[in-house]
Amino acid sequence: MKKNSMTSEFSCIKEIITKLQVKREDTLIHAGDDCALVTISPGMALAVSTDTMVVNHHFLPDCDPQDIGYKLVAVNLSDLAAMAAKPAWMTIALTMPEIDMEWVRKFILGANELQQQFNLELVGGDLTRGPLTITCTIHGLVKPEDAITRGGARRGDLICVTGRLGAAAYALANLDCSVASRQRLLRPTPRVNEALAIHSMVNSAIDISDGLLADLNHIIEASGCGAVLDASTVPLAEELEAIPKLEEALPFALSGGDDYELCMTLDKKNFSACQHILMQMNCELHCIGKITDGDKIEVYLNNQLINFSKFGYQHFA
Repeated sequence: MKKNSMTSEFSCIKEIITKLQVKREDTLIHAGDDCALVTISPGMALAVSTDTMVVNHHFLPDCDPQDIGYKLVAVNLSDLAAMAAKPAWMTIALTMPEIDMEWVRKFILGANELQQQFNLELVGGDLTRGPLTITCTIHGLVKPEDAITRGGARRGDLICVTGRLGAAAYALANLDCSVASRQRLLRPTPRVNEALAIHSMVNSAIDISDGLLADLNHIIEASGCGAVLDASTVPLAEELEAIPKLEEALPFALSGGDDYELCMTLDKKNFSACQHILMQMNCELHCIGKITDGDKIEVYLNNQLINFSKFGYQHFA
């Protein structure tokens, strides 16, 4: 990161606010005051998600700042998608060893892509000195009765996932991966619009950030149930499908993480309708298992129970 002694923190903040300039009608006081002031329509609840990305943990120092800006916003939007909340406002806290305006401008370009797409207003944040760390908090709006939670899974529900899994984890483990896999790692697609389109038919949901098994486990713990998965039905990313042995490809899809697809449970009668709606949005929906009366996840391949030593990513493992 390049030092820019001619740029003050205040001019850097002004640059960020000026360039990330989406303005919403339900914001009364925009970024620049001690606090922003927003209005929430009657009958709506506020959904809030926060994620932090740290250099050398979530991205390398030479990573394109435009990709960092995009992914920072995308991973928060993915949390809102899991609850069927519509994005509204965000704050960004940026910690940098030195002010580097070239880096900041590229970062803004990446964040702005999704900001514009989802009418997401930057209403505040912070800038301070330290190891490169970026925290984003996104606020969304949802009617309480429409919010999807992790605790709504029912016995007999189908377990479904959007898209295809494992590309991001494969890219992390293989520097010579395809461009498509690298893009899935750097620029995941937040399934906000997809979730909003089918939320009334979904009983529970979570976004797949730490790995399918780890995140599905949150659903069964919150819902007080178990799950059975058929590993042969898990939709693999194209590059994983080319691996001759399915047993070698599956760990990337089941416990790799960073997919930011949705794992959902829904009544069997709703599967075809949900799949059709998402197909019209160029999004695949795959059934990979069922919710059971048990209290754990069982994964089968060719009718044989298989075990995984690692369910997914853990920050402090």
